[in-house]
Amino acid sequence: MEKVFETITSRRSMRAYEETEVSEETLSEIIRIARSAPSAGNLQSYYILSVRKKKLLKKLWKHAKEQDQVKNCSVLLVFCADLKQSAKKYRSRGRDLYCIQDATIVCSYAQLACQFFGLGSCWVGAFNEVQVANDLDLHTKYRPIALLPIGFPHPDEKKRMSKKIKKRRNLEEVYKKL
Repeated sequence: MEKVFETITSRRSMRAYEETEVSEETLSEIIRIARSAPSAGNLQSYYILSVRKKKLLKKLWKHAKEQDQVKNCSVLLVFCADLKQSAKKYRSRGRDLYCIQDATIVCSYAQLACQFFGLGSCWVGAFNEVQVANDLDLHTKYRPIALLPIGFPHPDEKKRMSKKIKKRRNLEEVYKKL
């Protein structure tokens, strides 16, 4: 149980990576673990793409406000909402909300799995959704919700992050008993 708490509380956004590649085996394990995330009606209304091609990473980097972690990662996971899957059961509520929640939850699980395997990651939400969807040929079935660059943390980044523990808001500001 201690390992779970350690994984959760030690996770930090890593934006600089070594050039070492993340193996397909490790990536498969990350996806396998992430797929255990809960979803509305167990529909699992998400779709995950992995991108390693440098040319495509550079295009996506442009659409993500030139955030370097997008083009310098070993692999970029793109988490998409499967609009039609959720709408089948939940109509507009599924299309407009539940599939987005499903995609974000599975991304969170993937981020924790990365931490468990000693990999760095950084949730990227600032990107041009239309351009990313076009570059990935998603059409209207999938909506990109989050980008997750993954890689082995650069030693300088590890050092920087170990010194900097971000303060959290006071419990009273985020929690209330009724």
